[in-house]
Amino acid sequence: MSLKTNILPLSLMMAAGFAAGVLRAQPQTYREEITVVAPYEPTISDAFKINLKAVTGDTLPVRKTFAYDIRSSLLPTPFQPEPLKAARMVGEPLEKLYRNYLRAGMGNYVSPLVEYHYNSLRSKDLVYALRLEHRSSAGELEGAGYPGRSHNTVGFGIQRIGKKGSTLAGDIGFSRNVRHFYGFGADSLDVPPERDDYRQRYADINTSLAWFSHDPDPRRLQHRIGLKLGHFSDLDERGELQFDLDGGLKKAVNFLKEAGDQYVAVNAGAEVYRNTQPWEDPVITSLIRVRPEFGLTLGEFHLKAGLKAEAMSDTTTRLALYPLAEVRIHVLESAMSLFFGLDGGSRRNGLRALVDMNPFLADSVPLHFSDEKYRFYGGTEGRIGQRLGFQAMLSASRTEGMPFFVNDTASLWNHRFSLVNKEVTLFALRAGLSFQHSKALQSLASFHFNQYSPTEGTAWHVPELLGSLGLRYSLRDKIILEADAYAEGPRKARGFDIDGEERVEEMKGFIDAGLEIEYRYSKLLAAYLRCDNLLGKHYQQWYGYPVQGLRVQAGLSYSF
Repeated sequence: MSLKTNILPLSLMMAAGFAAGVLRAQPQTYREEITVVAPYEPTISDAFKINLKAVTGDTLPVRKTFAYDIRSSLLPTPFQPEPLKAARMVGEPLEKLYRNYLRAGMGNYVSPLVEYHYNSLRSKDLVYALRLEHRSSAGELEGAGYPGRSHNTVGFGIQRIGKKGSTLAGDIGFSRNVRHFYGFGADSLDVPPERDDYRQRYADINTSLAWFSHDPDPRRLQHRIGLKLGHFSDLDERGELQFDLDGGLKKAVNFLKEAGDQYVAVNAGAEVYRNTQPWEDPVITSLIRVRPEFGLTLGEFHLKAGLKAEAMSDTTTRLALYPLAEVRIHVLESAMSLFFGLDGGSRRNGLRALVDMNPFLADSVPLHFSDEKYRFYGGTEGRIGQRLGFQAMLSASRTEGMPFFVNDTASLWNHRFSLVNKEVTLFALRAGLSFQHSKALQSLASFHFNQYSPTEGTAWHVPELLGSLGLRYSLRDKIILEADAYAEGPRKARGFDIDGEERVEEMKGFIDAGLEIEYRYSKLLAAYLRCDNLLGKHYQQWYGYPVQGLRVQAGLSYSF
């Protein structure tokens, strides 16, 4: 027991002494403290396998060549077509036509309407029609003279369609229009004038004859010739006899083999006027024109070039030449095209033409030629899908002798209009849209912007902005609804102050909206209700000439 106890401490003492001796015998080593700031990420190096496959090299490679050919053989492919049934056209019944159509109605302002049409039925070679019409209004207008007016027309036309590709057509007509020059302040006069003192009547009789080809083969010579004769007169004992002769030839050619369709055309015409007035001898004027033209197609490009030569004769004779050119590019076939062009020309501002623009003419107005020196234009047209159609055009032109209407100071109440002719540069924008919403609903819209820049003075009675909108809806072809609106921007009229100095009178713009509803009781009988000037504004068409307010008319139409 005592022996074991002594041996354990002895061994511990020997180990401790040995360790101390070893520590004293080792030299002093370098110590450095290292701080690791990143976590430890163990990695394993890539191992590469030792390739133990034996590789032998051959100094003499063997190249093998092969010769082969393909022997084709026809495999039997029997096919037995099945017979098709012959197509059959299903005949649709033709809609019955009626020779006679009568429409009659009455509105406020004592406004009767009567129309009668007599037409030929279906025919392959002869078509003719007779037309009679009467429209009038006898209502009063506060603050102005008596605005009564009437319009009467009778006309007959006939066409003979030849079997050799030519058509002969002719017509004759007569119209009588009565106007009262009511544009004076009746309330400001002590004794208003009698109605006959400011009443005017225009009578127009005209006839025409035309012969033209309708052969669809463009390789054949296409021809057209027309003759017109008319006489226009009024209560001021003025008269205008007009004679027009117009014709043209067109032939397909093949001058350029690289081009597609090509044609050569020549158009020519002559207008002769004989004007009479009670205070002077008859005056004869004429306008003769010749226009050769050449056109061709190069891919999507359609090119046209020509020259217009015109000779104008009144007190003097003048010759004018106008270049003609147009390029049309079909960007998308049957969907969109671009066009650019240059043209020009002159026209006669005769008595009939001026009355059509403004029926309240003075008893003496200058009749003259307007000469459009040039007109540059460009635009686009086409459609989007099957419903939307569009058109837009920009143009810039310069015209000498453009007519502008101004109140005639020589008339007793300044209620008539004379003319001033000016040299004008015109920048114009035209745009239009048509949309087929559905089979029952269609709409139309148009917009015009005209910027007149005369060399001196003001452009009278011409608005810069014009717009229109139309809508038509058919409910099962039983109820037809038509709505339309027309708008004009502000205009300027010539006035004078108490000292006789010229001044500018501002005329406000206006909107005239209309609505018509037609109920078709049957294919023969229908009733309609028409409303015009729905806003009831007495806007001025011409300076001093306010229009009637809301106008309502109702009536019936009958076919038999």
